[in-house]
Amino acid sequence: MTAFTDYITANLDRLELGTFAITRAHAAHHPEVFEVRRNYETIRDRVAASHGAQPQVGEELAQISRLTGGYAIPDDACMTLEGTYRMLQEAHRLYEAEAEGGPGAEGARAAGADAASVDAAACAHDAESAADADAARVQ
Repeated sequence: MTAFTDYITANLDRLELGTFAITRAHAAHHPEVFEVRRNYETIRDRVAASHGAQPQVGEELAQISRLTGGYAIPDDACMTLEGTYRMLQEAHRLYEAEAEGGPGAEGARAAGADAASVDAAACAHDAESAADADAARVQ
């Protein structure tokens, strides 16, 4: 296993939930979250198929970085979006460190435990609040 694959595997549930939740809560104002999700799914699938070896996902990680403006957190982001982008950024950093021949980051699994919380309930609440605000504007 590599630090990158360890990190993705250790954070699989949070990344799965986070990338899905942000498409529900933030798509109206941040349509790029759909492409972030699609690229994440490709990364997830390639990590699973790699059986611990370093998968070729550099282009997908670069695309996520471009889509998010270098993993910039939007002003209207909920904790789920912030946590998801931070985890994706850390995965990208680990991947690049290994691609450059470095050992990756020490404690990749621990970094996952320290990642910002992915709270689907908070993100769902944000989606409801946005929908209520949009409905109020229409009236």
